[in-house]
Amino acid sequence: MQHPLFPPQVRQSRMCKIGFYNQHSADQLAKGVRLAKGEPLTPVAYLLHTFPDLNVQAIRNALGRFGLEGHHHLQEIATLSGGQKSRVVFVELGLRKTHLLLLDEPTNHLDLETVDCLVDGLRQFKGASAALPPSPCAPLCPPSTRPPLHH
Repeated sequence: MQHPLFPPQVRQSRMCKIGFYNQHSADQLAKGVRLAKGEPLTPVAYLLHTFPDLNVQAIRNALGRFGLEGHHHLQEIATLSGGQKSRVVFVELGLRKTHLLLLDEPTNHLDLETVDCLVDGLRQFKGASAALPPSPCAPLCPPSTRPPLHH
């Protein structure tokens, strides 16, 4: 219940980095990234573009830690499976060194192997994380009519 004299407030430090993952994150992977003409958009190329201070080996090591096999590192992102794209997104979130990771229904559309990688990654994550489970009435009502999460 909200106190009338003390309305709820959320304040974020300017230094706090927040990462967000939802079931559509893999679909949005590398949207708007433009590489040199003819350069394929691979996980390594995308992450090098996103993190220019890192070298190829550091990026490949990170991809490997999240279970993306070496031969997929140089495969075009558009041809990766949904689980493989999700792993690239998890690597990106990890490289951003976020303090808070918000996960909205993180296991939707993930294969069991990718769920295991997510769990292992969260165990090693040094920041805070919050996972939002599916709403109990999710299959029954559209998102605009679902009950608020703060009940």
